[in-house]
Amino acid sequence: FDLRRGRWVEAFQMPAGMAQTHLGVAADGQRFIYTAGGQLGAQCSPGVADCRVLDAASRVWGDLPPLPAVRYAPVLRLWHGRLHAVGGTLADRATPAPDHWSLGVRDGRALEDEWRPEVPIPVLGTHRGGAIINDSFFVFGGHGCDIRPYPNDPKFTCDWNSEHETTLVETVRLEAGAAEWKLCAPMPKPTGHTDFSVVCAGPFALVVGGVESHNRYQDMIQFYDTRTDQWRAAGRLPYAMKTNAAFYKGRLYVITGQSSRSADDPSPGVVLNGIWSARFDPTPRP
Repeated sequence: FDLRRGRWVEAFQMPAGMAQTHLGVAADGQRFIYTAGGQLGAQCSPGVADCRVLDAASRVWGDLPPLPAVRYAPVLRLWHGRLHAVGGTLADRATPAPDHWSLGVRDGRALEDEWRPEVPIPVLGTHRGGAIINDSFFVFGGHGCDIRPYPNDPKFTCDWNSEHETTLVETVRLEAGAAEWKLCAPMPKPTGHTDFSVVCAGPFALVVGGVESHNRYQDMIQFYDTRTDQWRAAGRLPYAMKTNAAFYKGRLYVITGQSSRSADDPSPGVVLNGIWSARFDPTPRP
């Protein structure tokens, strides 16, 4: 999707054997898009530790050293020339991990042969959003677990009777060079499945839509000022949804995703192929 032209312009293939969902994704904002971990296959299929990089100019994919272990839905961000992979769930798909690893990269290539351990995150979760703002790594909300597959099922059917997702409100922050993460102000609403719907606008972060509790989608745009450590509600989406978001030249975009069934039924509904946008002023109101 070309934000400058406001339309879809191209589609191309992912590599065979690459995880299709539950990926950690980060970009340098110019050319290279990095991925880590994820789920290979439908329903509650197995996770992977694979890491890849896409050269967005040439449309060529490359390989990076794998994560030290399988991870579903880690938060992945590029910070000071290093990819940072935080949290997510273990190979059982349900148990959240505290691990934080990093890998040096430059121009789409790894500078090291393996990931190194970093400061573990104290609030465990998955399907959460993250942002690098003012030289700090922020992680927002998320879920305390995920759905497991039925044991020994060759189709990896999801067991929806397994423990329900607990949804988090915690905001945690790691300053550059710090020895521990710090708890910040909690989010107005517990929110998960915002892996790709956190956007930055200067010193502010927007958490757009998401899942409020088990099978309950929400439509709030939550606005966080990193300077004052304060949250507020900043608007509503057209409907409750988990989505992908971008902020470009003063406009907020929500791109595809999945909506609730209706305004009265917040449970999961149709998968979307549309795009909404609205002018958004991130300047805090008095």
